[in-house]
Amino acid sequence: MQTENHITSVSSTTEMLATFILVLVAGSLISLISVHLLDRGVNPVRDAVSDYGAREYAWFYRLTAIWMGVAGVLTAVMLGDAMFPKPTLTIMLLLIFAATRTAITIFPTDLEEDEGTSVGRSHTVLAAIAFAAIAVAAGNFTLAIEDDPFWNDSFGLVRALGMFVFATAVATGLTRKVILTQYFGLVERIFYLAMLSWFSAIALILLKG
Repeated sequence: MQTENHITSVSSTTEMLATFILVLVAGSLISLISVHLLDRGVNPVRDAVSDYGAREYAWFYRLTAIWMGVAGVLTAVMLGDAMFPKPTLTIMLLLIFAATRTAITIFPTDLEEDEGTSVGRSHTVLAAIAFAAIAVAAGNFTLAIEDDPFWNDSFGLVRALGMFVFATAVATGLTRKVILTQYFGLVERIFYLAMLSWFSAIALILLKG
């Protein structure tokens, strides 16, 4: 049986949600850039972004995670409002991403010089779930809009950004423990850029209508 094509229509609710998402992305970027400028004890090429969450300016990292989590929720709601039938898998994965991004703020990572703790291990698990969820969500969304006329003009961009999110998520996982571990921090920061770019692009496309 042939799958029903998705149809996208933009309402005032969709536009409002898209605007909020763009504000949240901007807030995430401001928090992330601020903590990089304030805390010079973290090596951005080697060390994880979450290292900031276990140091003096932890609240900037927590705000970044919270803003991204809320952006995930609003993107899920926005897609549910704008698309029929709803891209269920994408929406579910975005909600998982949102939940884990928010929860991770109360589980700071273990710094390199510290002994491993259950809190630090919880952080690692939550991060892995969040990163996998957004990677698959971005890839699945490309499939959902493949036959939707609304997305024809922007399909190439959305697909490229989806691939960017997925590829950098995989690269982040590999550089964490397997290869080129000295560049883990740089790769993870590129992954953050990919995620924020994807959220922004989806919101902007729907906002333009």
